[in-house]
Amino acid sequence: MVSSDGEPAWSRPPSFEVLAWDNSVVLRSREFPPALRAASEGFDDRLVHNESWRVLTRFSEQHGFIYRVAVSKTTIASRSRELERQFLKPLIWMLLVFVPFAILLVRQGLAPLRRLESAVARQVPDDPKSLDIERNRIPRELRGLVAQLDRLLERMRDVLIRQRAFIGAAGHELRTPLAGCRAQVQVVLRSKDRKQRDRALDNIQRAVDRMTCLVDQLLLLARNDPAAPRDALQEVDLVALVEDVVTTCRERVGHAAVTLNFASSVSRLPLPGDASLLEAMFTNLVDNAVRFSPRAAAVEIRLDAQDQEVVIRVRDHGPGIAEADRERAFDPFYRRDEHSRSNSGLGLTIVQAVAKRHGGKVELLSAQNGTQAVVTLPLAT
Repeated sequence: MVSSDGEPAWSRPPSFEVLAWDNSVVLRSREFPPALRAASEGFDDRLVHNESWRVLTRFSEQHGFIYRVAVSKTTIASRSRELERQFLKPLIWMLLVFVPFAILLVRQGLAPLRRLESAVARQVPDDPKSLDIERNRIPRELRGLVAQLDRLLERMRDVLIRQRAFIGAAGHELRTPLAGCRAQVQVVLRSKDRKQRDRALDNIQRAVDRMTCLVDQLLLLARNDPAAPRDALQEVDLVALVEDVVTTCRERVGHAAVTLNFASSVSRLPLPGDASLLEAMFTNLVDNAVRFSPRAAAVEIRLDAQDQEVVIRVRDHGPGIAEADRERAFDPFYRRDEHSRSNSGLGLTIVQAVAKRHGGKVELLSAQNGTQAVVTLPLAT
């Protein structure tokens, strides 16, 4: 639609008129349809001389005028077509040009993720290794993730190495008494000497007891899951539990051998824990202290609650432990000297595993004339 001056109708301002309250015309544009009269305030559609108009009416009581703006629907349609011609076609061409470019940019942006995916896919479950991705080929936003994945894979590798070493050592520890049992069984079957057969049977009994103790400790380690949620634990009175452990150990070793002294700064101390695992941990600590103490010596066990944690110290008066052996002492089946050959080598391993299960830690410290084991556990909240 084109106006009389040759310009598109939609390019010109809308038609308007200003009326007084008595509907007399104060001001009117040339194109405003004169046949439009009284109307309600707001938008309205009117038909004048077979042409449809869109009309907006506003009343101004403050100034005493009625304002009306009218636009032909033919003009509206013409404007829509022109806008479509001016914007839609260029937009289509822009999409044809920029969409492939955007896809290329996205692919390049995702390339580091694809490299990371390939590096993870190349991992062997039985032999995890570092992802081996060059740092300068990784966006800054992904470097933290790659570093965390590398640390996780290193920990997994360390766990697998320890697990294999543990299984091999456990097999060796079981094979030794089994071989002894087999030899002693041959003695029982072939010997006609009653005393010799009795000695062989005693040896078999000791070997079976040793294997039973070893299997029990292996099962205890298997049951102790450090990743289990702490909210699954039950409230345990730690003072009463340690007292029971000390009493049991005291009855087993006898007063003439080693004296067990227990002291606590509190009479009751609840904390979330697994009672059977905690009992095994403290039993192993006390047994270990008794084993390395000379006859008629004393073993001191002390429990102290401080801030938000509890500290349990078990001190013996034995030969002590060298600094180089302190960390290795927690390794499965580690025995530092011939004096400890009679035990399974799992005692301190169990102590460390149970402490970690309860969110705590254990340390071995040199004390004057002996060794002090220090267990720290978080208190119940």
